[in-house]
Amino acid sequence: MIDSRFFENAAAFNNSNRWVIGFSGGLDSTVLLHLCVQYRELYRSDLELLAVHVNHQLSPLAAEWQTHCEALCRQWQVPFVAHKVVVKTGSRRSIEQVARDQRYRVFEQESQPGDLLLLAHHLDDQIETLLYRLVRGSGALGLRGIDSYVERGSLAIWRPLMASSRADLEHYGADQQLQWVEDPSNQDIRHDRNFIRQQLLPLMASRWPAVRDTLGRSGRLLGEASALANDLARIDLADIESASDDSIFQRSSTLSIAALQQLPLHRQKNCIRYWIGTRGALLPSEKVLEQVINCVAHYHSQLNANISWRGDFAGSDRCANDHATNNALRWEIHTFRGYLYLERSVPPIEPDWQRALVSGQSIELPSGLGVISLDSPGQDSSAKELALNSSARHPLVVRFRRGGEHFRPAGRKQKLLKKWLQDWQIPQWERDRIPLIFHGEDLIAVVGQAVAQGFQPQAGEPSQILRWEQPPD
Repeated sequence: MIDSRFFENAAAFNNSNRWVIGFSGGLDSTVLLHLCVQYRELYRSDLELLAVHVNHQLSPLAAEWQTHCEALCRQWQVPFVAHKVVVKTGSRRSIEQVARDQRYRVFEQESQPGDLLLLAHHLDDQIETLLYRLVRGSGALGLRGIDSYVERGSLAIWRPLMASSRADLEHYGADQQLQWVEDPSNQDIRHDRNFIRQQLLPLMASRWPAVRDTLGRSGRLLGEASALANDLARIDLADIESASDDSIFQRSSTLSIAALQQLPLHRQKNCIRYWIGTRGALLPSEKVLEQVINCVAHYHSQLNANISWRGDFAGSDRCANDHATNNALRWEIHTFRGYLYLERSVPPIEPDWQRALVSGQSIELPSGLGVISLDSPGQDSSAKELALNSSARHPLVVRFRRGGEHFRPAGRKQKLLKKWLQDWQIPQWERDRIPLIFHGEDLIAVVGQAVAQGFQPQAGEPSQILRWEQPPD
């Protein structure tokens, strides 16, 4: 039953260049890898497979499990790669969450464009996820559970065993005489999911024998409700979302506060959740979302809010359109000039950071702000660019605002840089992140914005191009 369902569904993915299989060596992933090998032998002899094992080094048996996986892949003629990772704890996040994030990072590292990542989640995992999120107060978006297919960032992920229970997998493994490893920690009911698996579900099944099927059906129905909510959010965003002209930083969109205020409260929340999810962030708690809604309800132009939350949940299934692969520690929502802005938090820049800027060389800016370079004109680029004349000779220095700088843009009067940034309507939180170019003690360029008087090239005069390549939004 499992194999026939797998073979039928697998045909839809024949255009994938290679199948990358997450392989821990346990029952679930062993069954999955065996099915992939069988499909290759029976239907696609040219199918490339790669088994990826993540050694979390959390168990004294970890090395033994890795050896087992490597030997089994050698027997089945499947290329094998193993990664040892260090699972650091100490935050409010559980060890399971941290370990899962590490696995997704490894999968991203090993995957190439056109690959398909196969993971061995099954029906019991779906039910455990539904119950776990229910007791944590999740809404329909979280309760929809685990998607069988999802495109998340650069990863296309297929979970082909979602319709099969663990009992189905055990029967298949026994029939095929498969060998797998057992993790003793799966019996430790101090972990929430193990408690659900070992204690709660058996108790519920003793009272309601069909509980796994009914909870699975509830998960599917909630998935449909979540899809409808996303469809409505996309319709609302068509009238609310817009590109920002204020920022010199590259950004996909902002939300109009005035347009949001025209929506009923439940649609405001739905729209903001979806918008956050499309940016790859972990959805904020209900408390944080209420703060955002309160800002929308009571917004006025003289009060600009800054709301932040932790958002380093890579690989989460909670994001609205499943594009969550980023590793940012925190996210921020700002209000400015009638719009909501969503930003990854930027680490503080060292106050005395500066670098010499030499023609033909690139400088990596701190805090992930991108790369700046001084090049000859005529090179195609999507970067923020400014042209300097030949009088801007070395030594040039790039640094950031420290306070008290004066600036005179070409054709304008001189005044404090702070005043120019206000006139240019640069959002407050971005003003200290803009690279500045100095010639000796003189500020000669605010990158992405303006060149100082006397340093702009005239017609026919040799020039050099100041380029700022920003990281993807």
